[in-house]
Amino acid sequence: MIEISPMTCRLCSSAEVVKLDFVLGPRQFFLCNICRLIMTDEGSFPGQEEEKQRYLLHKNDPGNDGYVRFLSQLTDPLQALLGFHHTCLDYGCGPVPVLAGMLENMGINCRLYDPYFFPEMPEGTFDLVVSTECFEHFFYPASDITKVLSKVKNNGMLGTMTELWDSIDKFGNWHYIRDKTHVSFFHMDTMEWISENFGLSLIYTDRKRVVIWQKPGQ
Repeated sequence: MIEISPMTCRLCSSAEVVKLDFVLGPRQFFLCNICRLIMTDEGSFPGQEEEKQRYLLHKNDPGNDGYVRFLSQLTDPLQALLGFHHTCLDYGCGPVPVLAGMLENMGINCRLYDPYFFPEMPEGTFDLVVSTECFEHFFYPASDITKVLSKVKNNGMLGTMTELWDSIDKFGNWHYIRDKTHVSFFHMDTMEWISENFGLSLIYTDRKRVVIWQKPGQ
């Protein structure tokens, strides 16, 4: 059973939001019928210390071959699209910026930003902004994505990784929703909505978790 919800979508601002007949502990989930974003209720948002401690549990280091292979799902297509000698911002890099090191090895000069671990935002804009395993943490995706895009140069690229949902029937058994710091869940339709409504060109996707956009020039 799906119930009409009084809330509006935190990505597209639509009122066509329904409450899913599924809860996980105290968390409730809401689906936007316009952009297909699924959101948790605001009352279950994690606190800053809870978020930070969760991130510190991640086994993300350059010696973790599995994690490096995971990130290569983004770096491989980026290398084919970008080549060398570009500037990059790793947005939401976490405590150990493995991805930035991989990009540096590709000849890309990479700066860091993370609200907990590298909180000083580098000035200026960049040829490339990467944001891996971040979108699912965005409390308010419309404003957060706007902030990310403000760091991308005209004609620059935004490369993201966030696991996409594909079936409401499978949603309740999805491992991704077990993490309490995951509050926004994107569908491929959501990514296409972002392309159209943020004026971006979707230039690569594996339709599972990797999406690369290009920002238009003036």
